[in-house]
Formats: sequence, C-alpha cells, structure tokens
Amino acid sequence: MLNTTLQTLVENKLRGRVMSIFTLMFLGLLPLGNLEVGYLTEHFSSGFAIRFGALIVFAFGLIIFLYRHRLRRSYQVYLHKSKH
Repeated sequence: MLNTTLQTLVENKLRGRVMSIFTLMFLGLLPLGNLEVGYLTEHFSSGFAIRFGALIVFAFGLIIFLYRHRLRRSYQVYLHKSKH
C-alpha cells in the first residue's frame, strides 16, 4: 500500500528517483540493521537487541509524527511551486 501511495503522489519525471530511494531504505539498509542486531545479541542478549531496535523505530516514528505538519506544509509548497 505504501508503494502504491508513493507512486501516485510523485510526478512521472521523479518517480524513478523516488522509488530508488524507497528501495534503498527498505532493502539496501537491511544489512545495517542486521549488523546492529547481531552485535547487540552477541554482547548482550537477543531480547535486548530486539527492544533496542524497537526503541529506535519508535523514536523515528515519534519524530516524524511531531514534524508531520511541517512535512505536509513543505510538500504543499513544493506542489505549489511545481505548478507555476
């Protein structure tokens, strides 16, 4: 659903670039997450590694939630500028 939404919101001329960044975020950075979980599991425990990863995801989700109005305004400004 996110993939479809993203493709419908982005202009045709930018769709390839946006989708490449989207793919990088979901597939290309996966090994870094695996490295983090492996390191924390080896030095602490698997439970700690999972909780730490969940905390990171929660923190970034909270940041995006708190800045959602600013992000939406920036997007609206971008849309307005691209139409003129």
